Amino acid sequence: MPTCLALKRPATNATFVARKGSGDTSELQKSPILRGFKTHQEQPDLLHPTSPEEPLFRNAQLARQLPSEARKVLAEHLVQQQAALWADEAAKERLLVLWRSVAGWADLILQWAAENGLMGSVETVQSLMDGEAAEGQEFYGAPRELIMAALQELVRRNRATLFRGSSGSEGVKFLSA
Repeated sequence: MPTCLALKRPATNATFVARKGSGDTSELQKSPILRGFKTHQEQPDLLHPTSPEEPLFRNAQLARQLPSEARKVLAEHLVQQQAALWADEAAKERLLVLWRSVAGWADLILQWAAENGLMGSVETVQSLMDGEAAEGQEFYGAPRELIMAALQELVRRNRATLFRGSSGSEGVKFLSA
């Protein structure tokens, strides 16, 4: 018997998650709504897939929740589809559900740096998350894990360099093309 759960979020349509089959032939089906789980807010969701109380994994109206194994499978599937990333790779207890790709977040940060004349200059990672210059940007207030993933993408593209200062603070230098 498949494990299923209907999920409903405010300002969204219902979604359906089911695990079909058993063993190695299991296939997870998910609606695209999971990728945009909270697009009505400005930030990605930081979820705890080990918790049955997490809204994505339960429906109070139906008094149903996704079993522990199904939550793990769903979380891994979202990571594989690049719709989420582990905020704590080792423990896998905190999942960041993305409604924009990491590359998309990297593009926003790079565009902001270019528009503000920050190419070739150094900024602290903290200032990207909550600094005055970043206020009003979509990445303002984003979880540190998301900012770091986006900056790693810029490093991969040779558009930024990450470093740790003598005070222990993390910094980024934005590089021109």
